Amino acid sequence: MIDFLIVGQGLAGTTLAYQLLKKGASISIIDNPALPSSSRVAGGMFNPVTGKHLAKTWLADELYPYLFNFYREIENLTGEIFLYEIPIYRPFKNEQQKAQFEKLIPKHQIEKYCKIIPPQTELQGKVLNPLGGVLTEQCGRLDVEKFLDASKGYFDKLRSISNEEFDYKSIEIQESTISYKGNDYQYIIFCEGFHAIRNPFFKNLPFNPVKGETLDIKLNTKLPPQIINQGKWLMPLEGSTFKAGATYVWHELNDRNSEEGKQQIEDGIRQFLTVQFEVIDQKAGVRPATKDRRPFAGLHPEFPSLGIFNGLGTKGVSLAPYLAANFADHLLDGKEINTETTIDRLNALY
Repeated sequence: MIDFLIVGQGLAGTTLAYQLLKKGASISIIDNPALPSSSRVAGGMFNPVTGKHLAKTWLADELYPYLFNFYREIENLTGEIFLYEIPIYRPFKNEQQKAQFEKLIPKHQIEKYCKIIPPQTELQGKVLNPLGGVLTEQCGRLDVEKFLDASKGYFDKLRSISNEEFDYKSIEIQESTISYKGNDYQYIIFCEGFHAIRNPFFKNLPFNPVKGETLDIKLNTKLPPQIINQGKWLMPLEGSTFKAGATYVWHELNDRNSEEGKQQIEDGIRQFLTVQFEVIDQKAGVRPATKDRRPFAGLHPEFPSLGIFNGLGTKGVSLAPYLAANFADHLLDGKEINTETTIDRLNALY
């Protein structure tokens, strides 16, 4: 009997699989590559300080040391490089914002992440930054698609992944085990992204999916190795290619590119980018966000052989490794799930 069947090989399913394997569990993964995956079109940016009020992201002090160790470990395991540490530079929009940020950094005790820097001469004539800005460290980009492809190759070598559509009707729940298409497991864990809204066991959870679009653009000049962020952001990829984003749409949940999304991103980066650029690609996906902005981890209250790890939203790259370890500790050692992520907080919805 295999310990875990994981449904979905996006960020959530992949990180959980690694954490379970690390603890000695046996796993099998079912993934349907025909389904749209927000993980595969994600920008992959991670940032410990977010928003216009420079708020330290939830659990930042725990997440950030952990994520670097985790992804480096997987790079060593797979022989691929997909984690890039890149600082984020926020040019001040005006004197008022500069004064505000100078107060917020000590107020929020984020000096270990953020510092005020003067105008960067290397950006002159390319990016508006006459007043300087805030430079944030311990940020960067995960090439999510490369991470997932390298991981799939690793799981293939273990003969632990199959590409197929999951059929909920083929689940048979017994007293101490659960079976799927004749194979027995201790647990089936669903990591389906926003497709979980159609999962008959977990569809009542308060998901709040949000569509996002990004652009890949090409510049005719070089910029310093930084992510420029002023509402919309510009993130270096390779050479003179950059990724720009992102949009947030709650009323149109599909993976189709839109002219409106493209225009919104172009207008946003033109607020600070003064050189010409060419759009070479556009991507769209639906992020599995939740109503209370906290992920879902736990076992079904009525069918405890069924579990879920989902709802990582816009911060999946930073949240997934740490919370997957927390859930694996619960599943194998009985340790408590983080009180803000456990689905026990939502039992009244079943």
